[in-house]
Amino acid sequence: MRLGLQAVIKTDDLIHRLGRELRPVQRLLPPWQRAAIWLACSVMYVAAVVTFAWVRRGALGVESDAPYLLQQTALGLTGILAALAAFASVIPGSASRARAALAAPIGLMMAALLWGSMRDLQQFGTVGVGQETDWPCVVSITLGGLALWAVASTMLRRGAVLDPRLTAALAGAAAVSFANIEACLGRVHVFTATVVLWHGATVALVMAAVVALGPLVLSRRGRATHRDNATADT
Repeated sequence: MRLGLQAVIKTDDLIHRLGRELRPVQRLLPPWQRAAIWLACSVMYVAAVVTFAWVRRGALGVESDAPYLLQQTALGLTGILAALAAFASVIPGSASRARAALAAPIGLMMAALLWGSMRDLQQFGTVGVGQETDWPCVVSITLGGLALWAVASTMLRRGAVLDPRLTAALAGAAAVSFANIEACLGRVHVFTATVVLWHGATVALVMAAVVALGPLVLSRRGRATHRDNATADT
């Protein structure tokens, strides 16, 4: 077999060389197991940051009222289902059911926020718009959400991502859900409107960022382009 004009390689030698250079491929774990690993990392992150906040300030934002507990439950369910959907999205048709299931916890979250706002109106005579700022949570949700998304993206890149933007959005939804839990546990919020406005705006910005980064980070073409550009720069 002739390759170009300068080298002649026998077919048997080529086959032998290719066989000698083969490396065993490690099979990926099932999506649910990979999601479970990421969820364990997320729970450890939340526990570590909340513990640090407790040691530093001696107080947490944990409350016992029903709207607050419902919010955290909805965030947890959203994070779990979004993570499962993200890791299942590498299998054709597997993520559609998980995506549909996200509607339930998101609806539960909306109901909890509305309930909390109505309670604030009854208790304080106002829903509290503009009554308090929440820059610490903006920083916490942004950094925590992006960090958890980066971990998920690193794991997802090992599979064949079929729709990078969708997978990035699902992983982002899972990440910001746990980042929100950490923010709500670590800081006291007097008004539910603070969570709606400050957390909501931060989540929207983080989600826009990860969806925009999805094709570059998760698609094979985007990663190849990034490598080629890096090689050209050097």
